[in-house]
Formats: sequence, C-alpha cells, structure tokens
Amino acid sequence: MSKLTRENALLPFQTNVDLTAYIGCAVLVGPSPNGATAELWMTDEKPFGVIVHADPAIVTVAPFHGGVAGTFKVKILDETSPGRQLCLVDDNGTYGFADASEQNFPGETFICAVAVESGVAGEMIEAIPTKPESLTIA
Repeated sequence: MSKLTRENALLPFQTNVDLTAYIGCAVLVGPSPNGATAELWMTDEKPFGVIVHADPAIVTVAPFHGGVAGTFKVKILDETSPGRQLCLVDDNGTYGFADASEQNFPGETFICAVAVESGVAGEMIEAIPTKPESLTIA
C-alpha cells in the first residue's frame, strides 16, 4: 500500500552562503558532495523554487514544478495586482519577482508565479507557484 510521504513538497537544502535575507526569492538547486545544495537564482538559469524559510546553513524551498498545495510569499520589486503573472528579476543584485507585463529589464527571465494579492516594491505578497516558463525581454 502506498502512502503520501508529505502533504507539501517543502524541501530542505544546504547552502554555501547565508540566504536568510532572501526569503521570498528564487533558488537553483544543484549537486554537491553532501547532496543537493541551494543557491540564489541567477539570470538565464531555470529556477527550482522559492525560499519559504531560511537558517544560515539550510533553506526550506517550495518548488515551482508542483507539489505545493497552496500559495507562498514572494518578494516583489514593483507594483502588481491579483491575477498578474510574476517573473524573476535580478536588478543588479536585487532579487525578487516583478509583474511580467511591466518587466523593463532586458534578457531572459522566467514566469513562475501568479499574484494572489496586490503589492508594491519591497513587499512580500501571496502567490501561486507555476511551472517556470522562459520569457525574453527585448
């Protein structure tokens, strides 16, 4: 008989740097000698998930690819409203999410959430995770 092992895929990962200031930001997950390690998302790389809790050496990540039966909080870098698609932004070292229709930063990014509430720059808002979809801004 099969049983679910988790109700939500909130996954712990080791980090090589302290990411406690980046709750609500996206991460990449990659192999390391001691298992998988999370690092802050950088442009042009498909993200794994968003940090929902952080300690200096370990972060808890909600994956974008499914497995979360609800919403999570994301840090936004510009104004948005409910129902708007959110994409990842690295604005010269300031990380977070932005309204995909208002994106002004050129290059490749990923749409990976939908806003559930309104918010302004610097706020944490509730969002629904989606599968990351590449978006190129001219």
